[in-house]
Amino acid sequence: MQRVKRLNVGPADRVSRAGRMVAVLLLAATTAAGQDPPLPLPPVGAAPGWRPTLVGRAYTTTLTDEIDLFADQERTADDRRRTILRASINCRIIAAELIDVGVAAGEPGVGTVQAGLRVAHAREDLDRLFRRVLRGVTRSPPHPAAATAWDNIVAFNERAIDHASALRTTDVATLDATLAEIFTALAAVLADLGEPPLPPAWPAPGLAATAADGTGLFDAIDNRIDRVALPEATQQRLRRITDFLARGRRFPELNDAVAAGVRRVTEILDVAESIAAAEDVPESLDTRLVARVEHATIAYLDPATRSEGERAIDELLALDRLRSGIVRLHDAAGNGRPLFAVLTAMEAAEGPHGARFETLRDVVDRMQRLHRIERRGLPTALGRTVARLVQTARRTEDDLLAAMDRLVDDPAARTDPGFASLLTAQRRELELLEQSTALPARVDRLRDLDPVAAAALERPMRRIMQGLGRGGGTPESVAAVTTLVAELERFAPLPFEDELASRSTAAISATGGRADDLLTLARHTRRVWAERWTDDPDARPPEARQLETLHRLLAMLADVGRRPATDADVALLERWGGWELPAPFMRRVIGDVPARLKLACAAALDDTDDPARLAHELEAIGRVGSLAAVIGRLGVSPLARAWDRVPDSTATRLATLVKPPSTEAWFVDLRGELAMLGVAALEADVARSISDTEAAEAAEVVVREQAATLLERLDPSTGVENATGSEYALPAPAPDASADSPP
Repeated sequence: MQRVKRLNVGPADRVSRAGRMVAVLLLAATTAAGQDPPLPLPPVGAAPGWRPTLVGRAYTTTLTDEIDLFADQERTADDRRRTILRASINCRIIAAELIDVGVAAGEPGVGTVQAGLRVAHAREDLDRLFRRVLRGVTRSPPHPAAATAWDNIVAFNERAIDHASALRTTDVATLDATLAEIFTALAAVLADLGEPPLPPAWPAPGLAATAADGTGLFDAIDNRIDRVALPEATQQRLRRITDFLARGRRFPELNDAVAAGVRRVTEILDVAESIAAAEDVPESLDTRLVARVEHATIAYLDPATRSEGERAIDELLALDRLRSGIVRLHDAAGNGRPLFAVLTAMEAAEGPHGARFETLRDVVDRMQRLHRIERRGLPTALGRTVARLVQTARRTEDDLLAAMDRLVDDPAARTDPGFASLLTAQRRELELLEQSTALPARVDRLRDLDPVAAAALERPMRRIMQGLGRGGGTPESVAAVTTLVAELERFAPLPFEDELASRSTAAISATGGRADDLLTLARHTRRVWAERWTDDPDARPPEARQLETLHRLLAMLADVGRRPATDADVALLERWGGWELPAPFMRRVIGDVPARLKLACAAALDDTDDPARLAHELEAIGRVGSLAAVIGRLGVSPLARAWDRVPDSTATRLATLVKPPSTEAWFVDLRGELAMLGVAALEADVARSISDTEAAEAAEVVVREQAATLLERLDPSTGVENATGSEYALPAPAPDASADSPP
């Protein structure tokens, strides 16, 4: 790959004219209108060492071409014009350098590639800004603010040189800080010209206030501080924090930092109130947790130790979640004392870290799941078998509680064969019990949709449950219940079935007016599958495969048909720092999917004897459908409301370079997946444009993997990120938050 010139020297070495023309054509392919030809199913799993080579070459070579052009002009320009040209050159060198570094690093460097794309996509807006300042200083009389703005462009050029080495990294936090340092001078240029402050590039939820304008929020927090059972010194420190936050609330640019502070104070108060409310908890444990509250408050109050305060609060929350889980178990069954003893010892020895804490957390989590099963009541169908499974799980739980003190006395106890076997038995028996209780409920759910299909499954269900009742379950019965529960979860109901049944506008539009026919086909196939169901994987009826194919089609209809992506979504995503795809490319993607869905529906209904045609259409949709679905879900996310009044302007583009996400920003924890999805989508599109099938298929696998992750995490109706992970999951240590200190 052609390397661009380093920031502290002159114009970049020229590449061949033919090479540059190829690169320009490749880059144009990412934004040109057109349709992808359908191709066979790509191989499963991304190719080892995948890297976005083609799109990286397209951008870096095109940027080098532009650098050469500006350098030619620079040789004959006067001093002022040369400064402006050098600023444009520096923007392109930064973009090309980031892309080059990221591509060389492979998958770990995708965030660096995305940062380079962000600069590249802003370069023309910045060129216009530079020319605007040049006009201001050369007109007669000069623009009043032009001199200051000019000085800031000079400062930008100097910072680009000074920070060159810091750009050669794959650490996104370092890149955020470096780009902000370099491009802040250009944000100052906008301010010099009288433009409003930069909007946030990563919108955050904002303050959870008691009124729309925040009125009463801090009064309510102060009232909680007065009531909470904490030492007076700790209460005073919390009041100092809220006083800082209340004053910062007056400045919109501090809203993210204030929201973060409000959340942290609220978390501390939640823990303090939880400690005071619970009974029968060892006093030594509560005393130690109160001491942790005091330590976290002291550290969070001081900007110099803010990151330590963040970490201390996260540890406090993890400990209190586990403590609260034990309290609930103890209140329900009176069996929490061995667990309290272990938690107290763990807290004193290592806090919420290490293998022993994880073991205790997993044990408590499984005990709570067993208690919830009992509290819901056992299913009336085949209740004796389930009751025996509950009794077995209870005996194992009692044996495990009796042995828990070994976890305190011996750090290696969890690897002891006897103790490890109890942990394994608890996990296995609970999973079997959850499957067993889920099976009758799943069949009942199917009965509401199709009584005939549900009746057909009654006999295999009884056979499976009888097998489970024999000594904890035969291997065949365990495998069968797992398979049947999984299939019922997928097929009863099928995705988009409710929309088809109600003949919603979305269903009629997405199917080309054939919603009734598709619903009839799906329900008929499911009924035949139920009648011929077998737990032998080598003797599955053909209807099982047909149902899987229909499930795939209906899932695509659900993802894209319920709320298709629109031009408004494209405009939204262009203004967001977490996303870098050209608008023409996104418009082509979202415009291609509806027509392909109608073709797929027609193939499912009209070519039932030719399953290859439907598979062909589904693969064509699969390359772009998942990306279109992500765009649609983000379009209904809180981003849409946050960006509703943000203009598509130079200030918005510049904000994506100057304003990194706060820890409170929407989807910040999905940043890596978003970057990988966007970069891989561009790589696949460039590869298709030059008929490089192997590179296209490798990139499309990455697109599908990342899109699947995002679609699993984003709620279809609201776009809000779903909560994931264990009830007692320990949050990752927070990054240094000193930059978000209250004023």
